[in-house]
This record gives sequence, C-alpha cells and structure tokens, in this order.
Amino acid sequence: MTTTAELKKHAKDIGFVEKMEMLGFKLGPDSFWFYRKRDGFIDYISFWVKSSGVFMGVPVICLKEELVKHCDMNKFPKGFNVDIPFYSSTYLNEECGVEIGHDPWRIKTPQEIKESLDELYQLVVSSAVPWFKHINSNEKLWESFTLNFREKTSTSEVINLREKLLGKGSA
Repeated sequence: MTTTAELKKHAKDIGFVEKMEMLGFKLGPDSFWFYRKRDGFIDYISFWVKSSGVFMGVPVICLKEELVKHCDMNKFPKGFNVDIPFYSSTYLNEECGVEIGHDPWRIKTPQEIKESLDELYQLVVSSAVPWFKHINSNEKLWESFTLNFREKTSTSEVINLREKLLGKGSA
C-alpha cells in the first residue's frame, strides 16, 4: 500500500518533480500536487492516492486567479489544495490525454510508481500543457467546465460564475 508521502518521495527520487519544475510547475506545500501561474490562470495537477494505496487518479484543473474563493490567495499556495472546485472533472488518461473521467494509475510497488510517473510526465507534456495553454481566455475557461459541474452545482452558483467570466446576460 502506497501513501501520498511515499509517492511524493519516489517522485522526488526518480526526478519527476524536477522534470515538472522544468515545465514551469511548482510542487505544492502539502500532499502531492503541482501548480503553475500564467497570465491570471492557475494550472493545477494533483496526484490522488486512492484509499487502497494501490491506485491514483490525476485530475487537471485550470482556475482563474481572480475568481478563487476556496482559499486565502494572500497565503497562496498554502491551502489552495483544500476544497478546490472541480469545474472540469478532467483527468490525465493514458489513452486520451486530458478527458472527463479516468482509469486509475497503478502505484502499488516502486516499479509501478516509476512506470506510472514516467507515463504521466509524457502525458503532461503531450496533453496537459497544451490543454492548459488552450485555456487563455474567460470564454475558453468557461468552455472547459463540464456539464457535470453545471448540473451538480446550484443554478445560482453556475449563473454567478458564468456572469463573472462572460459578463451579465450571457447564456
């Protein structure tokens, strides 16, 4: 069974963290996640160890810095990973790159951790970085939010967020 702390240690030992930093990402101060600020957006990649310690999911999220309400941005990145809104429901997937839903990555053994992180790094380069780069406006950020988010969130919250991004009266 792999814990988040063990996963993070392996990632450092095999150079995964260093490679992510070369892409402009910084390691978050707690748990195991990365962030990158660019032109008012925050790109976020997390490594969620499932309760079994055998698998992990890797969500990717883009947020508009000025709309972050779930933490105190004066203390960023501290607290950013807690209660982060999951608007896009997107994950890194070995077959499709960035997509809604995911197949879990195996992390039971050190070899599985290395293989998964090597594959994930390639997906960050080939899929996540271009996906983040594509989100360069409020309109494209709104388009990245899934129907899942829009349907599971209160109507007033969705309308409020849409108006902040696209302006009043947007439909």
